[in-house]
Amino acid sequence: MSGTTKSKPLPKYEVLFPFIDYFEKCPKQEWSEGSQKDGVFTPPYCYFSEELSRFLEVFYDGDIPDTNYTGTLELYGVEGGKCAEAIPSANVELLLAILTFYIRGDRFCDGLLDSVIQEGIIAAILKRLRELHEGKEQAEGQEDTRNSQGGRAMDLHLHEFLEHLAAHGEEGAARNLAAYHDKDKLEFAESVQDKNLPDSSRELTQARKHLKELSDKGNPRAMLLMGINYYTGLMGCKQDYAKAREWYEKAAALGDGWALCNLGYVYYYGRGVEIDYEKAFSLFERSAYRGNCNAMYKIGDHYYNGHFVKCCYESAFYWYQRAREAAGDDSPELPDILYRLGLCFAAGHGVSEDLVLSLHYLGKAEPMFFHKILADDDPYAKETLQKTQKLSKAVRNRLDALADGKDDPGKKRGRKSKKDIEMDHDDIRRVMEAVEAKGREMRKPELRFYGRT
Repeated sequence: MSGTTKSKPLPKYEVLFPFIDYFEKCPKQEWSEGSQKDGVFTPPYCYFSEELSRFLEVFYDGDIPDTNYTGTLELYGVEGGKCAEAIPSANVELLLAILTFYIRGDRFCDGLLDSVIQEGIIAAILKRLRELHEGKEQAEGQEDTRNSQGGRAMDLHLHEFLEHLAAHGEEGAARNLAAYHDKDKLEFAESVQDKNLPDSSRELTQARKHLKELSDKGNPRAMLLMGINYYTGLMGCKQDYAKAREWYEKAAALGDGWALCNLGYVYYYGRGVEIDYEKAFSLFERSAYRGNCNAMYKIGDHYYNGHFVKCCYESAFYWYQRAREAAGDDSPELPDILYRLGLCFAAGHGVSEDLVLSLHYLGKAEPMFFHKILADDDPYAKETLQKTQKLSKAVRNRLDALADGKDDPGKKRGRKSKKDIEMDHDDIRRVMEAVEAKGREMRKPELRFYGRT
């Protein structure tokens, strides 16, 4: 379970500007026809044009997506359904969050991206970004500078200008000034949350004060952090699942995706309540459709283990795959997702068995678990690392046997032809390098809909 984010410099978003002409034409994308066969429904899906595909490739390769776009939108008080209204006055950070919202949202709502393209919304975002980049609205477009305490140092002249307008009764300036101050306080509290400070620390006292103040003002992110502190015992809080649930529920009521996910954990594992897989599934589902990769792989766990829904490996693999697509490369959830994908490929659960791909995912997960253990002393990471190493060893033994032309020790019966198993270690390494180069591209399985039990 997570919920905290790290600040990072704004990416080189200007690489998107060459696509403005394309989006100004509001091009409509092509669609396939849906089909149903043997109880399996394949919904219609959108074929992206070559130009749109190139745009998405540049978008992802440039590290432009906001990996915490839901948190950014909440911080600026922008609801998903009102993103378009915020574009004309948005700054760069908010624009990138809105753009990520629409692009990632298309993964969970087929046709969303096609729709907003035709409405001219993507063109409007890119034109606004170009406007800011060229300095036509310098006050809104200046990149943030971080001070030594981890907060945002606002440009002095902009700060004075907003204070002047607010003092003369300008409501919009007063709101913007308050929003900047609130964001500074929240980021300071998040930076303190990652430190192991004594209870008497002035920083810790100030961070608690900021969180309480922002929570009382109805800030969902602050409420989420309060819940995390009580759930984990961070920032000098005594672990209290009941109080954690109370804060998660408050933040979830305001639509916070991480609060919904963390509340799902409360019911999935019975933290201070009876285990309720049905309620957990519902909460994870609501969080997943806000782009939360943690919630996605927990939905996969429901299907994999048959909790509340019927056991269905195809659906489990589908959700693990979607979690991988949604997770950033520095996401704390990534090793857990990779372990689950490795398990599916090793056992042939929901996807054709592929020992090389299994070893690839497990090999990437193992050092990530070590990092979590050394950095955070995460007991869950220790447990999952042991599972990863055990499975990795079993897969490697099977590959060694196949490479030497022997029976697969992982199979009780059945033997492939010699032609099928003539793969030495150099071949395996070349395949793994090809997989690494291919990245996230994987066949999308047919989505099966099952009744809930």
